[in-house]
Amino acid sequence: MSIENGPERNALLSLDLNLLVSLDALIEQESVTNAANRVGVTQPAMSHSLRRIRRLLDDEILVRRRGGSELTPRALAMREPLREILLRTEALIRGGEFDPTTDERTITIALTSSSIAVMGARLLRAVREQAPSMRVRMRVSWESTEEMYTAEGVDVALLPRATEAQYPREPLYDDGWVVIAAHGVVTSENVLEVIGARPHVVFDNGRVSFAYDVLRAHGIHVDVRATVGDSLVLAMLVADGPFVAIHREQAIRSIARDHELSWAPLPFDTGHPGVDMVWSPWLADNGFKEWFRELLLSCAPGREG
Repeated sequence: MSIENGPERNALLSLDLNLLVSLDALIEQESVTNAANRVGVTQPAMSHSLRRIRRLLDDEILVRRRGGSELTPRALAMREPLREILLRTEALIRGGEFDPTTDERTITIALTSSSIAVMGARLLRAVREQAPSMRVRMRVSWESTEEMYTAEGVDVALLPRATEAQYPREPLYDDGWVVIAAHGVVTSENVLEVIGARPHVVFDNGRVSFAYDVLRAHGIHVDVRATVGDSLVLAMLVADGPFVAIHREQAIRSIARDHELSWAPLPFDTGHPGVDMVWSPWLADNGFKEWFRELLLSCAPGREG
């Protein structure tokens, strides 16, 4: 369909691209003040943009309610296609082939603190070596939500394989569960005895660890005496005391040099735990995506070097 002389062309001629940027911020933030801060303009300027957007679309977009504001149905329906349009426009304006040696973008990654321990340092070194003008923003997360990719601009999420995700995923590295304790406490021969006899420190992220589900399925009940909100703290808490914990093997291998630890594999079938890459469906720059996929794979356990 041609828009050369039709009404669609008149609409495009009257469209200010900055209004789409403002609309995107308003939809993401659901607040004029927060949208203004996101875009880097004053609150009155964003209010003026909202008035123009309302006239352009013949829709209120943002409606005041008791306790805050909420988006209209049309605004909600525009969230995903608008984000895709802006990302594709950005890629079009950037133009040319992707070149990591000159690209200046900020890469945003959502991942667990365990994955940071496993490959975070290698990843930063690799980006610095291959893309010296890029910056990296790591967002600690154990889940995948649409808002991560839209409102927060996440390019890729590195998620535990057991975590549900609404978008396609591909494997990054395999992992396993190990029982950790102070140096000399746990071995492959006594691991079941240690699990049952010693008090446990458990990582609490709002859901029951799959490893403890496996223990319960085998009739093993543990004495949980403490919980902690950061999985990497587990090693510190068990390194000098009577406690034990269950952790991901790759993370423990990465941080073991900093703690006096012993560990042994959980002696049950736990499936195929690991970490997957879940890419933003709004990431339009395929050149960047392919480059960063290869970089992530090169930094994963067993593939580095």
